[in-house]
Amino acid sequence: MVKKRSNHTVFKPLVITLAILVIGGLGFWGYRLISGPKKPQTRAVVTVGKPVTPPPKSSPSPSTPSTNGQPSETNQTKPNSNPSGATDNGGTDIPNTPSSQWTTSATGYITVKSPVANSTIQDGVTLAGSAKVSQVSWRLIDNDVGVIAQGQLSVVSGNFSGTLHFKSQGTGGRLDVYSTNSQGVEYNEVQINVSF
Repeated sequence: MVKKRSNHTVFKPLVITLAILVIGGLGFWGYRLISGPKKPQTRAVVTVGKPVTPPPKSSPSPSTPSTNGQPSETNQTKPNSNPSGATDNGGTDIPNTPSSQWTTSATGYITVKSPVANSTIQDGVTLAGSAKVSQVSWRLIDNDVGVIAQGQLSVVSGNFSGTLHFKSQGTGGRLDVYSTNSQGVEYNEVQINVSF
């Protein structure tokens, strides 16, 4: 005698499979909703603050050696110390600044919390913020001599911080913070105008 398969025997595995697919789909959809779509990296630059007027150019003194009435080449170039660096604090030293003063890249991958735009900085200032990359690069540009300091800071648990070391020649400048790809192309850049 042949036993008939009941509809219940076929129906039960089908319901279990369907339930697993629905739960899995809802889980994936919930994850995408919470994490949100990632913005692609961009070369767009966010600039904040007002640039500081460079110091007036001094004319050569009568005792300055010249050639045919023109200053010599060596006297046209101002002395510039080698670009300095920073002490990496591993994201542990984040100053408490109002979030309304933070500077965030176009993608949201880098947020600089200190220093803020238009602030006066000096040797020993803390560069700090948060990032969704493993490392941030930075450079400090003097409005008189150009790049005076640069380096990289590690991102630890989503934060970066470092104590900057530099010697300024001008009245102000710009602090650039950005990430780079494996070819050295700069992305997610913010430019913050500061005074010295």
